[in-house]
Amino acid sequence: MRDSEIICIPVIITDVSSDDLGRVVIFAQSSDEENLIFIKDFFTPSSAQHEMNHEMDQYIAFLMPLIKKEVMIQYYINSIGDRVIISIKE
Repeated sequence: MRDSEIICIPVIITDVSSDDLGRVVIFAQSSDEENLIFIKDFFTPSSAQHEMNHEMDQYIAFLMPLIKKEVMIQYYINSIGDRVIISIKE
């Protein structure tokens, strides 16, 4: 559920990771050198663990070539303050 407007900003991806909550975490730096953290959530109550892990691995494989490159991230901020990724474009 989206709790804020959609925001689109240029960032440089500095690192990518995953967590045990079914999220891929993207570390980035904005043009004014602010360090930002974005998430892409893959958890759904109905999906099997292996399916979720496969989707996360595919997303990380997509992101790896983008590390140290400038991209446009489209996101929104959810009710707990996470920056939730909608899309990433080179």
